[in-house]
Amino acid sequence: MIAPEKKYYEWIALLVMSLIGMAVSLYGYYQIVNIPPPTSLDIKKAPKIIFIFSPKVNSEIKNPVEISGRVAIPEKTIKMRIKDRNEKILKEIFLPASISTLEKFNTSFSYKTPSTKTGLIQFFEYSEEDDLEIGKRTIPVSFSEFK
Repeated sequence: MIAPEKKYYEWIALLVMSLIGMAVSLYGYYQIVNIPPPTSLDIKKAPKIIFIFSPKVNSEIKNPVEISGRVAIPEKTIKMRIKDRNEKILKEIFLPASISTLEKFNTSFSYKTPSTKTGLIQFFEYSEEDDLEIGKRTIPVSFSEFK
């Protein structure tokens, strides 16, 4: 009678390779789980440079609108924009240089008649060289007159 061929070496090789594979997987898992939190990242929130005193959030504004506030860092180019809820720009102006060099400002200007009851007033520092709007503040408002 012929005995079946014994494949001890193949089974041992399969067992050893399985153990090595498990060890590598567990080592990789250990490395991933024990990654230290980042400590050297220098993530900073953009400083708040524009503070608006009037109009308040969700207040009703008239045409012309009076706006007062404070610029924390003088000599910045500050831009203001009034938009209705349809994203139609009703007025967009720069604060005059004489105002933006002072800390506090108070200005008044007229805008086009809005087509919606509500809208937004946006304030931001404008970087002309990069065409960026930095430190944007948005105040939701309602209009006293609309189409």
